Amino acid sequence: MSSIAILYSMKNSDAPFEAKMGSVELHINYWKVLVSVGNYMRFIDFGVMINDVAPDIDQVHFYFPFNLKDSSIEDLGAQLREHSFLSTLFGGDYIIHNLSEIPSYSVVFSQDSERNLFYLYEFAKSNFS
Repeated sequence: MSSIAILYSMKNSDAPFEAKMGSVELHINYWKVLVSVGNYMRFIDFGVMINDVAPDIDQVHFYFPFNLKDSSIEDLGAQLREHSFLSTLFGGDYIIHNLSEIPSYSVVFSQDSERNLFYLYEFAKSNFS
């Protein structure tokens, strides 16, 4: 298979990859970042926004049709917690509240509304295999 697959498994499910109805958005961004004159670092980031069933998800699985070194995978969650980066990426003005009781989660609000837009989750290095 030469496709990229992104799957998720549910908690308390007998099927290993049972699909339940929920809305999922996949965002793919290609980055070309200037490192020095004429030298660029290029990378692809995958963002998955899972609505409705997010609290019931046990694991998210990314499959690539090639080998990856652990050192070449990085979670951008910490960078997204920076207000200017998040606002640039999503094109708006946002308020980010870190949840002290669950440090891997942050709540993102729109500047124009008190309603939370989404939760930002940061994976630990130990979550990648």
